Amino acid sequence: MNHLRAGLLAAACAAGIALTGCGGRSHADMLNSAKASLAKGERQTAIVELKGALQADGKSAEARFLLGRTLLELGDPVAAMLELRKAGEQKYSDEALVPVLARALVELRKPGEVVERYATLKLQDPTGNAELKTNLALSYAMQGKLDIAQAEIDNALASRANYPRALLLRARIMAAGGDGDGAIKLIDTVIAADKASVDALLTRGELLYEVKGDPKSAAEAYRTVLQLRKDNVAAHAGLHGALMQMNDLPGTEAHHKQMAEVLPNHPLTRFYAAQLAFLRNDFVGAKELVLQLLKFNPEEPKLLQLAGMVAMQQGAWLQAESYLKKAIPSAPEPRFPTRLLAQTYLSSGQAAKALEALRPLLDKRDTDGATSALAAEAYLQNGDVARAEEYFRRAAELRPGDTKVRTALALSRLAKGDPDGAFGQLEKIASTSKDDFADLALITARLMRQEFDPALKAIDALERKDSKRPLAAHMRGRVLMLKGDVAGARSAFEAALVIDPKFYSAVAAMAGLELRENKPDLARKRFEDLLKQDPNNVQATLALAEILQGKASTAPQAMKMVADVIAKKSSEPSPRLWLVEFHLKRRDFQQALQVAQEGVAALPEDVDVVDMLGRAQLASGDANQAIANFKKVAVMLPRSTEPLLRMSDAYVALRDYPAAIRALRRALDISPRSMSAHRGLIKLSMRAGKRDEALAHARSMQKDKALAPMGHLFEGDIELARRNFDAAAAAYRAGLQLAELPEMAVKLHSALNSAGKRADADKLAAGWLEAHPKDVTFLFHMGGIALAARDYEASASYFDRVIAGAPDNALALNNVAWLKYKLKRPGALEAAQRANALLPNAPALMDTLAIILADNNKVAEALVVQRKALELRPKDDGLKLGLAKLLAQQGDVTAARQALSEISKLVDGTPVGDEAAALSEKLAAKK
Repeated sequence: MNHLRAGLLAAACAAGIALTGCGGRSHADMLNSAKASLAKGERQTAIVELKGALQADGKSAEARFLLGRTLLELGDPVAAMLELRKAGEQKYSDEALVPVLARALVELRKPGEVVERYATLKLQDPTGNAELKTNLALSYAMQGKLDIAQAEIDNALASRANYPRALLLRARIMAAGGDGDGAIKLIDTVIAADKASVDALLTRGELLYEVKGDPKSAAEAYRTVLQLRKDNVAAHAGLHGALMQMNDLPGTEAHHKQMAEVLPNHPLTRFYAAQLAFLRNDFVGAKELVLQLLKFNPEEPKLLQLAGMVAMQQGAWLQAESYLKKAIPSAPEPRFPTRLLAQTYLSSGQAAKALEALRPLLDKRDTDGATSALAAEAYLQNGDVARAEEYFRRAAELRPGDTKVRTALALSRLAKGDPDGAFGQLEKIASTSKDDFADLALITARLMRQEFDPALKAIDALERKDSKRPLAAHMRGRVLMLKGDVAGARSAFEAALVIDPKFYSAVAAMAGLELRENKPDLARKRFEDLLKQDPNNVQATLALAEILQGKASTAPQAMKMVADVIAKKSSEPSPRLWLVEFHLKRRDFQQALQVAQEGVAALPEDVDVVDMLGRAQLASGDANQAIANFKKVAVMLPRSTEPLLRMSDAYVALRDYPAAIRALRRALDISPRSMSAHRGLIKLSMRAGKRDEALAHARSMQKDKALAPMGHLFEGDIELARRNFDAAAAAYRAGLQLAELPEMAVKLHSALNSAGKRADADKLAAGWLEAHPKDVTFLFHMGGIALAARDYEASASYFDRVIAGAPDNALALNNVAWLKYKLKRPGALEAAQRANALLPNAPALMDTLAIILADNNKVAEALVVQRKALELRPKDDGLKLGLAKLLAQQGDVTAARQALSEISKLVDGTPVGDEAAALSEKLAAKK
């Protein structure tokens, strides 16, 4: 409601009116004079008289009450509440005082306090009781309890028939329910009974503006109020908003001058002055005005929002972020400040944080075009072209304005198979429009078609529009990377950093190049240098921690660094999320759980933090509690499948398969093409032995063009489980004809081998790697086959290629370490240590490290690692054998024999059995 919002804003400072001399007049004279002024509607004069009366007699409860009520009518509930409470302390009549106190609490947005204090109270005075019940009704309505609110309205009208404020509240509830015409008709009956009803005229203006979307008629209603009471703050606020909505800047400035004459010191007058200075591009003046207001009310969301906008215009991104993050939680409509925060992150190159900020808006069913456009730019800056294209289309369809509509039409031509017409239109729109919407859509569309040179041409045009932003240079680097021009990409990213050295996306891209070239120290220095310039950059801190945690020696430093950020920025969720993942990777589930619990205690409404706690609980074995938290996430994100998928995993852990299936089916109701849900349902059918049901599901997927490739893959998996190798191969081959998926190629190769068709398998492998020489998935698969066959040279060749494309693949590094050890090549220990740093507490990787440590005459260290591996997997006979070997190498024959005796079986013909038997004989010979 406009007058409520105006009341909140008015709380920015006290009325600020100076007392004039009282000329020796008595308390009674000044009180009577104040009453006369109030009767004539001269409330500013009355305030001066009442303050004079209180100077003469500070214990005058009546003067105190009249001052509080008048301040409330002038839109200053904070100052009003102070006076009203003092009147109560001085035993002023509850019959008069309580209704006004209740209204002040409503204006201060404290409906719970109104209900707690007055829900059961009934006043003797019919008018006072009607006012009290109306304020109770309004409080219940603010809490969303409309049925109780309607009942209290009935109580108010029972006390006094046709009580205006009660009827007006009923009209507002009608409008909220969609009956705007009926609401205005009811308001008109109130106005017919009292043409000077300020509340009715204000409510009419409010509904015309907010419900009917008619700012012109709303402005007339507000002007009528101001003719009756020229100092009515709510009417000034409503008129200002209506004029702004009509883009009538001259009219807004003229109105502000009139407001300044009547309410020169009112905080709303000063706020509008700051707002108008901003619109005139006087950012220095706007900043000075808004900072003065923030001194008195540092939590007011509109002030914080305007302060953030000013900081953005001045390029003070950190300051803008600080203001906007404070504004969002208490903003009546958080959409706009949230978009501003996302824009702040985009302007400073923090695309991931922009998406994180936008997520609450993107999860809503009524996502607007402006939000979609920001999401598109964030995905594009992040290199996710497909998602960028999706959101550009959505934005173009939703967002009004000629440029956006024309862009949408051009994109639709592209979808219909008319690329020449589409690109011609997009280029024309981009060249004639001042904004960059069409430019970014054009670049995205070119990248979707892998048309890199035309994309670069479009980026050149974007740069000519705005050479002061680093975005174009950064995007050029992204495209050159896709072309394989690493040197050119490096130059482009460096150019972006010349424009803005703190542009995170370019810093991260340069660090990514250095990591790719196996130069982690240079990448680390990139983020360290950025943090020297921007020490509060959380994203850079986490990126640096990610590099540090890759080494055992610096992993503790990474953990401490992130813990320090959490201590400094307790309201920031991303460091907590990182630290939980850090502990989960290390299989330190209790520590992960502790961090997650602390996170939820600090940020109970943050959906990612609640989800994080659920994941930590599931990992630590508490599936029931995990389900409870995933259900909370599902309520918070009703359109997301992710919490339902996690819920299904938790039900599987409890072996409650029917509940797991229900969760997956709910996920498919939300997203019929959710591959994870389809995969989960097929797995559960297979687990239950219902292979025909699983096969039917896979084949039903093949009828949907988007799902068909995976439908064939799932069919192949089912046939493979049945050991129908030829049928599996046929399914995989059919899937590959629809989509060249590495997973499909790997499975087809395995199926052909299992079917005894080695020549066909070899032919497939050669052809696939010729067409996809950098496919890490297939290379890993081929390396594993060669390793199992003990063809160490071939295996090493494959895994070296895997590491070239994925330097942080811990499993590949482990295999590289083993192969270097077997081939007597240098670097085995370093590779094993890095693998364990990247994937700590993985017993298989620890076993490799222990063997290589012992080979380097570090048996004591090897024993520590091997014993820890056994703690994690105490029933693993292979690990027990490894421990026995190390103990024997150390010369501790007794302990070695004890380790061998704990092996559960010594089965001849198995690797563990044969080695254990051989070692046992060797130890026996040492008696």
